[in-house]
Amino acid sequence: MRSNHRRNVARLEAAGFTVRFDAWDDYPAFQSAYAATMARHHAADRYLFGAAYFEDLRACLGDALHLCTVSSPAGELACGGLFTHVGAIVQYHLGATADQHLSLAPSKLMFAAARHWAKAQGAAVLHLGGGVQGRDDSLYLFKRGFGSGEHVFQSVSIVHDPVAYEAMTKHRVPDSFFPLYRAAAPA
Repeated sequence: MRSNHRRNVARLEAAGFTVRFDAWDDYPAFQSAYAATMARHHAADRYLFGAAYFEDLRACLGDALHLCTVSSPAGELACGGLFTHVGAIVQYHLGATADQHLSLAPSKLMFAAARHWAKAQGAAVLHLGGGVQGRDDSLYLFKRGFGSGEHVFQSVSIVHDPVAYEAMTKHRVPDSFFPLYRAAAPA
């Protein structure tokens, strides 16, 4: 882990910030922080998820989905992230930082804790993803500071059941980033 990340983590711990995994009572606060984070970044509509998405995600992924939250010394949510753990891989999915805690960068504590948690779960890889839409930007450099390895990431789109795919995508709006089944439904 990059030395400045280690210093920030130590500062947050000394200040009384704490980390919890799978404290699902924090899920509504995480969802609110996620919505505020997307608004702060003027995120495209495809990144705006409502309560139904978060409920469905948890229902579909079950025990493979994990919520990591960082609480301030006052007990309020400072930041949080959703991670999946399947086999030997823990992967970061979504994250949020509460506006009032931005300057302290509590996500550094979250990612540091996620590294230790993933290892304790027997995972060989913690995949944090890259920058915005795969670019080597400041987000990518921030995430890169949590590990020494870099892996080429590739994905493939295969339609196993064309009839089901057609039913799922019939009313979706085409999007250049997401596959049709993840694209937005028309308003």
